[in-house]
Amino acid sequence: MEAELKATKKFTGSEKQSKAYKQIVKMIDNMRTQKTLFKMFSFAAELRHKKELDEAKEKLTTNSNLWEQLAESQKREQITRQELELTKQSLTEQENLIKKLYV
Repeated sequence: MEAELKATKKFTGSEKQSKAYKQIVKMIDNMRTQKTLFKMFSFAAELRHKKELDEAKEKLTTNSNLWEQLAESQKREQITRQELELTKQSLTEQENLIKKLYV
């Protein structure tokens, strides 16, 4: 502590002010750098978040489209099964008619 007091006594008033001014300027520069870095990191995080949201929206849209396609396919399958059943019934009727004609 005495060494610090002796060191400060060596400086004149203007030298002390100059040294203090330089420290203040350095602290202000550090604060500006920190603000800039914080803004950069915040911007990067925001971009990352936006990208994740866009990917989730795209996935949701894709899933919605797939569900719609599945519903359409199920409807077509049901219609095809009904047509097949009608065709089977018609074939059975035709076979029975043929048997009656030959018997």
